Amino acid sequence: MAQATDTDTRILDAARTQVLLVGYSRTTLTDVAQRAGLSRRTIYRAYPDVRSILQALMWREFAPILEWAPLETATGASAREQTVSDAIRGVELLTTNELFLRLLDVDPEMLLPYMTHRPGRFQDAVVESVAEHIGDGGSDGSIRTGDAHAMAQALVLALRGYAFSARAESTRAERRAALENLARMIDGLLRPDEPEPR
Repeated sequence: MAQATDTDTRILDAARTQVLLVGYSRTTLTDVAQRAGLSRRTIYRAYPDVRSILQALMWREFAPILEWAPLETATGASAREQTVSDAIRGVELLTTNELFLRLLDVDPEMLLPYMTHRPGRFQDAVVESVAEHIGDGGSDGSIRTGDAHAMAQALVLALRGYAFSARAESTRAERRAALENLARMIDGLLRPDEPEPR
């Protein structure tokens, strides 16, 4: 990721505080400017509107998950097992992120396009990362051959469904069971095809 400037950091820090306090739909450029201690003109030079600020904020919040999850799950297992572990840990990190949960609570309509028809920068990055892991699995024989990008998109679609249900009323045991089933689903998607019986 590119190094953020001090001004960017102040803007995004202020936006994060404001969104957590009142939600995205009630956050204005004036709110962000006042909280950041910057002029509206300075904000406008960096970001044309609140949506662009939120997009940058979500990237700053969520992109590190792509680095953290593999570090937490590294086991030296096969590429398929590692891909499943990374995916499950990644979705756990996302669905416990304070900003993500606040948006789900207060502004779910803002997130809806990312689920239905307009994947964002973070989701695109997840697909590319997963596709790379799938390619590795093809090399070690633990993942079936095929279109790595298409498989990655299918995997991310399943993760996305779980992530956007993070506020569903369920017990911790039910959430854990859902994650275990999600892991089995992903493993089944990636597992090499069994040879046809003769």
